[in-house]
Amino acid sequence: QAFKDGFMYASELFFGGNPKNPGETEYLVVNNNNAEKAVKFLSKQPRVLGADIETGGLDPYRKPILCVGYGYEKNKTIIFPDEFMSATKPLYTEPNLKMCWQRGQFDTYFLRVNRYDAKVDHDTMLLHYCLDESEGGHDLKALAIRFLGAEDYEKEVLKYKKEDSGYSTCPRPLLYKYLAKDCDYTLQLFNMFIKRVEADPDLKWLYYNILIPGVNFLRRITMNGFYVNKEYTLQFEKKLKGIIWSLEKEVMEQVGPLWNRELYLSETPSKSAPENLNPKSTPQMAWIFYDKLKIRPTVRAKSRCIDIKVINNVAYMHPFIPTYIQMKKTQKVLSTYVKSTLKLLSPDGRLRSTYSLQTAVTGRLSSSKPNLQNIKRDPEVKNIFGAPKGRILIDADYKGVELRVLAHVSDDPSLIETFTNNRDPHNEMSLRIFGSEFTKEQRVAVKGLNFGIPYGREALSIAEEFGMSERDAQVMINEWLDAVPVVKAYLKNCEQRFLNREVFVTPFGRKRRWGLALNDKHLLNEAKNFAIQSIASDLTFVSAMLLEAPLKVLNAMIVNLVHDSIIIEAPNDAEIFEKIRELIHNTMESVPKNMLNPKIPFPSEIAYGITYGNLIEANN
Repeated sequence: QAFKDGFMYASELFFGGNPKNPGETEYLVVNNNNAEKAVKFLSKQPRVLGADIETGGLDPYRKPILCVGYGYEKNKTIIFPDEFMSATKPLYTEPNLKMCWQRGQFDTYFLRVNRYDAKVDHDTMLLHYCLDESEGGHDLKALAIRFLGAEDYEKEVLKYKKEDSGYSTCPRPLLYKYLAKDCDYTLQLFNMFIKRVEADPDLKWLYYNILIPGVNFLRRITMNGFYVNKEYTLQFEKKLKGIIWSLEKEVMEQVGPLWNRELYLSETPSKSAPENLNPKSTPQMAWIFYDKLKIRPTVRAKSRCIDIKVINNVAYMHPFIPTYIQMKKTQKVLSTYVKSTLKLLSPDGRLRSTYSLQTAVTGRLSSSKPNLQNIKRDPEVKNIFGAPKGRILIDADYKGVELRVLAHVSDDPSLIETFTNNRDPHNEMSLRIFGSEFTKEQRVAVKGLNFGIPYGREALSIAEEFGMSERDAQVMINEWLDAVPVVKAYLKNCEQRFLNREVFVTPFGRKRRWGLALNDKHLLNEAKNFAIQSIASDLTFVSAMLLEAPLKVLNAMIVNLVHDSIIIEAPNDAEIFEKIRELIHNTMESVPKNMLNPKIPFPSEIAYGITYGNLIEANN
């Protein structure tokens, strides 16, 4: 899309069109004498304001808002320094006033924590995401340069920006000039993008029914936070440190005698080395692995790499390798889940993640700083999270949602029959491939096929995971495809539509446009799984949005979203739990009926408990 826009712009210039020009941004910085007057002026604006804030960091519970600005027409902005910000509170409750932000989820999160009733009415980032779902390229500077012809106006302030203190050290006159341009360009981009989005019925529906309510919903989930059992986490930290110390000692006993400081320095680029081997040093352990033990991995990797994925296949070659792998895994748990959690924990004992709607082309949510969608399955790790005293966690999800979506979009009669009659799809496929005497191991392999083949999983990947030959894995893939011929035809049709550069559209209005994409395997696989992943994700997301208000009435709240599941914190009360269970089933099972009108059911499942790692199923 960027290439197409650039080509069209070049053509316009060639045929006498005018160069893009964002204009010169003018701005007023309010003071004691005109703050209230400026607010009254803005509240009477008959149009959308381009709004933005600048902060002293990324954590609204610890860092301040430095200033806020509002662009009210092209090149016209009003800036409120922090000491005059309280005067702007009426703007957020003015019923006829709308505000457009750039990534407004962040700005309104900061404002809400500071008791401003801000919400996202419009968002230029989400508008552009509607028009171009490609990953990246949605930030304000990139959009202003591309669509408005702006210069790189951010470079002046970037030298003052620090992760822990934001723009706190930036000279205020420079910061106000930067903020003014942010507001001005946000408004200009809004006026450009909104017309294009509203002209397309699919995108208009997506924007007003999913993205805008969704971004406000995600802000509220972030503010709810996921409760952390700090006492347990500190004990777990102590335990992990003890395990790591023991494993390091074992590694030293196994390969420490092989260490030779002088030889290491002569054979490697290192300029210094300790007298004794350091098991935590990657270069030193690589020297032991490659030079002293002469082990060569079977997995392709960068030179002298000793990452777990690389050395896992040759773990049998020396006793130290399994020990070293376990040491690295334990170190990762300690740093990623324990230390990171304790560092990012809010004063109220909750961990808050940033959820993003615009990261994936399918619309699948992402979570960062920290990633609460990628918590290790290990119960000990998951038990870092839980519910405070007197409350419980409830985990609600769809049963086999992606396979059910595949059955729906392909209209495969065998899959439809399986789900209509409430049979297990993994058992059914195992029966077709291996016969009635299939083993537990064969069922596990078939489960991998069921979820993997629509995503383009190939024979080598299957073979490596399940310890079989690549030839046998390919035979299994062929047998799977032959067992569901309509699915096979559907996947082939997706490939052909991609080759024809057809636009894919889901029932939720999401589009996948291919532009001048190359015909590589990654994109072919993306074409096959786009509808499956996108629809499955939106079913869960819409269900979560619909659940929020009635859950609040029951003193319950959503505290995390993990792709196809909704994590709820609720009172530990049997009567309330039954009401919530009924609410979840009714809501989640109605969304597919309303959006897809499917031939098959989309049942929901529930588990509950005090800690996240010890949830009990409750589906009867």
